[in-house]
Amino acid sequence: MLTDDISAANTTNDAKVDERVKLALELGNPEITIDLREHGSGRSRKYDTFWKIAAQFLAGKVADAVTAVDERKHDTVMHLATAISVNDLLHQIKRKCPPETLIPSAQ
Repeated sequence: MLTDDISAANTTNDAKVDERVKLALELGNPEITIDLREHGSGRSRKYDTFWKIAAQFLAGKVADAVTAVDERKHDTVMHLATAISVNDLLHQIKRKCPPETLIPSAQ
């Protein structure tokens, strides 16, 4: 949950849930709050092919990288100019995928 989020709830039910979550966080009682990650065991695997190809794509870019000298030449971080945006990266990986591969959104 984002704290200090001032966006309005979409429905009355959302508003009620928001108020209950806010109260639970304010009380700070670990018995009230739960870790929602434990409910993620049934994670969807529909994008697994895409993520596998994306990992191979990025690993290939790292292997082919040439370290360029710039103002951060003494830093341990390497800067890879692979894509100019998330959408550009998504489209580059999409071109490597088989036609039937499900592609996640860029959001």
